[in-house]
Amino acid sequence: HFFFTTMIFVYGYFLQRQLVNT
Repeated sequence: HFFFTTMIFVYGYFLQRQLVNT
């Protein structure tokens, strides 16, 4: 489930960027 793990990592990274931008 490498793809699933990578997807969650990217999603979490995106959320962190959104929080920083806000």
